[in-house]
Amino acid sequence: LFNHFAKGGAVSKSELSLSFKKKMQPHDEVIKVNPQEFSVAFNTDNKAYTVEGNDLISFTSMAMAEDYMQQQINKDPNLAGGLHVIPNTDLNQVA
Repeated sequence: LFNHFAKGGAVSKSELSLSFKKKMQPHDEVIKVNPQEFSVAFNTDNKAYTVEGNDLISFTSMAMAEDYMQQQINKDPNLAGGLHVIPNTDLNQVA
């Protein structure tokens, strides 16, 4: 008798109850979405700009990537106008 009344009562509607959690997430399987990352790439072919001997450098924000790009242009003014910041999904992956 208790279980019958508890199903529709305040206990099952509490945010702490398993019943409430199942209503908010009815499926056991979840999809994980990775955050978008940004890289500095060449304008001509969207290949990642890397400093000799280093791997691809990814940034969690566009602003951080733009700061890095500006630092590289300050070191080598020949890069001005030849680099841009793009999402990693747009990179031309070199095999």
